[in-house]
Amino acid sequence: MGNTFEVYVVLAGLAVLIIMVIVGCWLYLLGRRQAAQAAVALLALERTNAAQYEEIERLRGIENGLARRNDGYRRFIENIIEGYYFYRHDAAGWFDYLSPSVTRVLGYSVEEYRTQHDVMFTDNPLNNEARRKTELVLDGKRQPTYEVEVRAKDGSIHRLEVTEYPVLNTAGRVEAVEGIAYDVTDRVKLEGRLVELAVRDELSGLYNRRHLLERLDEAVSLALRHNQPLAFAMLDLDGLKKINDNYGHMLGDRMIRSAAQILQLELRCEDVPTKFDGVTGRLGGDEFAVIFPDTMAAQARVAMERVLASFANCPVRLTATLTTHLSASVGIVELADGMDVEELQQRADQALYQAKNAGRGRVCLWEPTPAK
Repeated sequence: MGNTFEVYVVLAGLAVLIIMVIVGCWLYLLGRRQAAQAAVALLALERTNAAQYEEIERLRGIENGLARRNDGYRRFIENIIEGYYFYRHDAAGWFDYLSPSVTRVLGYSVEEYRTQHDVMFTDNPLNNEARRKTELVLDGKRQPTYEVEVRAKDGSIHRLEVTEYPVLNTAGRVEAVEGIAYDVTDRVKLEGRLVELAVRDELSGLYNRRHLLERLDEAVSLALRHNQPLAFAMLDLDGLKKINDNYGHMLGDRMIRSAAQILQLELRCEDVPTKFDGVTGRLGGDEFAVIFPDTMAAQARVAMERVLASFANCPVRLTATLTTHLSASVGIVELADGMDVEELQQRADQALYQAKNAGRGRVCLWEPTPAK
């Protein structure tokens, strides 16, 4: 029995030892597996961190590139070519950005522009339309390029060509307006000069024949439509051909310019019997014409007689010892029912020759020939 018990004890000890070995092996293998899993996870984490680091570096590169590009854009805007400036303002009209080039265009500093923007506009009707278009842009509606007229810091008047567009927030609502203004003052002046050259007689400065007849056609249509009177006068300088032949065309040209100046001056005098809002032009050679809207022939006659009186008081030096005076013959016709532009001119021309045949230096009204 004693030996048997000892055998059992030994076997039990061996069993416990075997169990401990098995458990130890299992724990060792489990530890190795967990260590391997941890190593794999750590490697994956390291790879993820490396990828994230690379992505961060890539984004930093993009950010730096954008910053450099924005700096370039900013330098371009702030040093933009002459005549342009950029701006941005909120819905209340406060300018949160103005390119420094505004000073080169209008003379105002950025701060002066902000505080004086509302008062620099002139009373040109263009500006009313400009304000309306800005309101539409604030409603999110892009508008075509338009023009405004403003007064620069030195008091000079400038015409600006403006392009604006709405800036939307993340909710799709307009939070600001951005725009670019371009100074087109010189272009507008040139266009005006070209228009003047197209309608003005180069020698006299009055309207040329083409434009005068266009205006006459308009005036006749308006008078007939509204049943208003209209008088038309034709004036011919007396003796100009003889002056040109005997003393040269330079002297004749000087007489034409003097006659044009007197016509412009006298037909604007306060004591002209009717408020003159007509058109004076040179038909060519020594012939001039005047349109008198809303005027009877008798009133036009008084005005033209005043012109002839001024002509008589205008000396013209022919030589060092010889002087003459301007003289002209005038024919006037009043528009009648059924009369067209061509007939109006013909009758004024007939009245003019009546004045010449009657001795020159006088005004004649056209009158119908009495029936025989």
